[in-house]
Amino acid sequence: MLLSWPSNFQDLGAIFFGAIAIHESAHRRLVPSMIALLAALTCKEIAVTTALLLPFVPARTPRSGASARAGASRRAIVVGAWDATYSYAIRFAGVLMPRDAPGSERTFSVPWLVRYVWC
Repeated sequence: MLLSWPSNFQDLGAIFFGAIAIHESAHRRLVPSMIALLAALTCKEIAVTTALLLPFVPARTPRSGASARAGASRRAIVVGAWDATYSYAIRFAGVLMPRDAPGSERTFSVPWLVRYVWC
């Protein structure tokens, strides 16, 4: 069921890529960790909690203060870029959130056959 319905894959993708981000962070591989974090964020917004918890993942080898600051700044850049893109899509590109779609004029201006395919 998780792979057969697109809205279920959002949950699976956020969990899967979040786990990869945690794993890569534990092994002090910052770039793959940030890529996995961005993939998790594109799946679902709840992955922001992964970004907040990554600094608390124990590393297999001790981290220096400079390494921790570099990781924090890169996480902030990834989350900030995601947030800017997400905000742009909602405010300016016309992306509707599920709560806005049912009563929207744009939704009902689309032919019913096309709306049927959306389901």
